[in-house]
Amino acid sequence: MKAALLTVHGMGNTSRGYESDLVKLLRRNLGSDAFETYSVYYQDLLQKNEESVWQKVEQLVHYDELRKFILFGFADAAGLENQKEILGSVYESAQRRISDQMLLARVDHGAEVPLVMIAQSLGCHVLSSYLWDAGLAVRAMSGQLNARYPEAGIFRKELIDAKAWSLDDLKYLAGGRLMALHTTGCNIPIFVAAHKNMDIRPIEAPNEQFQWTNYYDPDDVLGWPLQPLGNGYEKLVKDHRINSGSGLINFILKSWNPMSHTAYWSDRDVVDAVANDIRHLSS
Repeated sequence: MKAALLTVHGMGNTSRGYESDLVKLLRRNLGSDAFETYSVYYQDLLQKNEESVWQKVEQLVHYDELRKFILFGFADAAGLENQKEILGSVYESAQRRISDQMLLARVDHGAEVPLVMIAQSLGCHVLSSYLWDAGLAVRAMSGQLNARYPEAGIFRKELIDAKAWSLDDLKYLAGGRLMALHTTGCNIPIFVAAHKNMDIRPIEAPNEQFQWTNYYDPDDVLGWPLQPLGNGYEKLVKDHRINSGSGLINFILKSWNPMSHTAYWSDRDVVDAVANDIRHLSS
């Protein structure tokens, strides 16, 4: 059975086709027909307003590329979390983009299709929130004691009822066939740092085969290890320290430079690990 690769982009001014270089490297490693790619794209939900703000200030500031990266990046994070409980919020719409791609993979390859996911930067938080909410919905529909549907996103009870999703549908959407999750330049710690320690908890493993590997570069101020968060992260996630990029570029990079944050998907450690998972699951 052919594995499906689902990609989720990170923060900043991102174009469609963001995954193309990674896919080329993987196909060079595995062959052209080894897997199918399903790419989640949510930047268009935010970009129009961000472009408007940038046009108002760009003539008044220096370090254009760095400033634009920061403006678009942190505006993405704020926009996704702002008023997320409102029906039709950006938070909800981004989750729908994920579910749409997962359902498309199921239509193309059947309910047993093994999934490999890779998320970058803010996309790690977006995907983690999605899986968290989906897990809540599974437990609520299963009738688990004290389980409640989420109050935001596509897994609210009224939206599930409108879609007529079954428990099997929810289990699939919650990662029932997600075998390998790779996160790169992950900034989940930024979103949970202000919470009380007892409230910092990871998703529950969606199946017994699930493995989560997190890649971080110590020089990337936007990419963080996850195991030190504790409360289950240390058991669920395997952190992998890398030097994103290589050669002269890696020497030039500084911790404040966004280039170090955008080099993960061309890093050999990351590409080889994703390729190995796809190879194993497709055999």
